[in-house]
Amino acid sequence: MKKLRNIIITMFLVIILSISTICFAADTNETQNTTATDSSDTTTVVKDDAYLYGEDVNLSQIVDGNVYIFGKNITISGEVKGNLFICSTGDVTFEDSSYVDGSTYIVAKNVTFNTFSSSLYVACNELTIPMSHGTYKDLYAITNKTTLLGTIGRNAYISATDFVISSDSSQGSVSGNLTYSTETEMQIPSGVVSGESNYISPATNNKFTNFLDVIIGIINSIFAASLVYLLYRFFLEEGLEKSSSCLAHHFGKVFLTGLIAFIAIPILSVILIAAQIGLTIGLLLLMIYVALIGISPYILASVLARRIYNNKKFSKMPLEYLLAILIAVVIGALQLIPYIGIIITLFISILGFGVIIYNLFFNGKNHKNEVISKENLAN
Repeated sequence: MKKLRNIIITMFLVIILSISTICFAADTNETQNTTATDSSDTTTVVKDDAYLYGEDVNLSQIVDGNVYIFGKNITISGEVKGNLFICSTGDVTFEDSSYVDGSTYIVAKNVTFNTFSSSLYVACNELTIPMSHGTYKDLYAITNKTTLLGTIGRNAYISATDFVISSDSSQGSVSGNLTYSTETEMQIPSGVVSGESNYISPATNNKFTNFLDVIIGIINSIFAASLVYLLYRFFLEEGLEKSSSCLAHHFGKVFLTGLIAFIAIPILSVILIAAQIGLTIGLLLLMIYVALIGISPYILASVLARRIYNNKKFSKMPLEYLLAILIAVVIGALQLIPYIGIIITLFISILGFGVIIYNLFFNGKNHKNEVISKENLAN
């Protein structure tokens, strides 16, 4: 099922390509431009790439090139000599007269595929491939329901809640291998699949996804903690010292400051936006608010690392840097714990807000002097 990930990349490609150009198609052999949605002459050949956009789009021409379509309800009744890219918020319907020489990439609500294409990559709610239609090569589909009664010339990779491959009057055909993931394993009728039928349970997919999420989370924590610590270390060294001092000697004030900011900032932002007096300021505050929540664990990791090594009187680099990363990874792991993770996330966000705001609006010099005097007394 790893190949299904290619569909996600394709989806982004569809969106980018679909909205990037003025929607027209030009016939380079004619002196007059012809729009691809003009259905008055179905024999028109557009010898160029076609870009289409609209509420209801009907491609009825023969396009000797790639076609990029963005719209709601899309109907394909013509022919495409290249690849076809579709991004739709509604239904996509291929009529019997349609044909795609290249591959077809679709993101839509529902897709009725009454045609043939080289390969089909689709993410939608419901996909229907009727009898006597299909692909010459592969099918990659992520859907809620897939009805495959047509022909797949090579391999099929399907992830669906409901998968139908046979009915009372007909059944689908896969000339290569069928790899599918559904809620329960199906009984594939004899003769439908020429190669092997491979079932992957959702539980197996979830375990792999969860493991992959953990690995990605660790990598993100290492990268973000490194970035925040190095910014502190080389550009805001004094701020790191002040934050460490405040957290150690004024924890209650820091936490209370963070709690007030955590509650007050979104309320103030909503008031500014609703009043339309400070719309820009309100949106900017919300953006800063979200950003601070995101970096709070890494700010806290850097501050705690500095505090530990100040107390132990070890060298700052690179051990302090490694400790900041370790603390960030541990915080990230604690946030993954069900239920408790939410509380930990809130606590860390509030503390991160407090460290930043307390140092911005209070004199850190007094805190630093206080720490120095206490350390001298201890010695």
